[in-house]
Amino acid sequence: MFIQPEALRLRRLIRFSVCKRAKLLQRPEPQISNSYAAVKPVSFQRGIAFALSAQILWGLFPIYLKLLRPTPAVDIVAYRIVWSFVLLILLTWVGSQFRLTGWPRWGELAEQFRSSKTLGQLLAASVLIGVNWIGFVLAISLDRTIDASIGYYICPQVVVLLGVLFKGERLSPMQWIAFAVTSMGVLVMAGSESGIPWLGLTVAFSFGFYALTKKYIACQATTSLTFETGFLILPAVGFLLFGGGWFSTESALEPETSWVSPFGLQLLLAFSGIATVLPLVLYVSSVKYLPLSLVGVLQFLGPTIQFGLSVFVFDEPLDWPRLAGILLIWGGVLFFLRGARQANSANRLADAQLSS
Repeated sequence: MFIQPEALRLRRLIRFSVCKRAKLLQRPEPQISNSYAAVKPVSFQRGIAFALSAQILWGLFPIYLKLLRPTPAVDIVAYRIVWSFVLLILLTWVGSQFRLTGWPRWGELAEQFRSSKTLGQLLAASVLIGVNWIGFVLAISLDRTIDASIGYYICPQVVVLLGVLFKGERLSPMQWIAFAVTSMGVLVMAGSESGIPWLGLTVAFSFGFYALTKKYIACQATTSLTFETGFLILPAVGFLLFGGGWFSTESALEPETSWVSPFGLQLLLAFSGIATVLPLVLYVSSVKYLPLSLVGVLQFLGPTIQFGLSVFVFDEPLDWPRLAGILLIWGGVLFFLRGARQANSANRLADAQLSS
């Protein structure tokens, strides 16, 4: 049978298209890797800069709190809530007005009101972060910065433990050893003059439950923090108005302890919004560019800076039982990082076997 050249060319074209489509369907989908090789150099450098900036700011935060020393701890937390909420509302307005990518929007805030379950989760998160802030600021105000650093040293382990209890996650033997060594460190510290670091444990477990709650909230960090501070804004403003916060600043300043005027102190307190929101935005941005394993390692930079400040700058007491307990906690951190690294290597091997 004679076939016209045009018809023959069309038949070959159809056959080629069908074969090419079949090959595309058989090609495995690209796997999302958590390895360092999957991160572009520019993105990696940007993520490192964001992560280091966030941890350094968190580590130096006790210096800022020391500057507010005439102000009671509860007042500082109230100011922190108010000015953080004001800054987040301003960021939301800017993001909505100029349609900036990655910035909070009014539309995303409005979406959260559609689910009573989400609002309940955000309310629980607001209570937990409020407790965390009070515990941390109280530790700094009482010259217990070491306790605050201990809290954030063991916080990642608390988060993993809560994942085991509430989400059915499994731990490696190395991670169980980490929990045992850390618990021994806390018990040893109970024999020191300062006793059990209750403020550090409050900081660790409140933030651990806060992180667990955030796993169930499907919105970006700035939107969530806007709701969390929004739930606390009325109690904070009421306390500052009727509890003497906004009217006791001048009377709280004593000549022998004050280095700043009442107006200057109000400006420092207003800065608490930036001091709260900026590290969080930097941290959330770093997670987008870096492997989670590296982010977890860098998280220990903040409490290390806090510990160094407490010993070498604030001259806080460090007796032998307390030092031994801290060394055990550091040992637990090393075991924890080792276990996390082994788990990450096992996940990479499993992904490689599945993709091959």
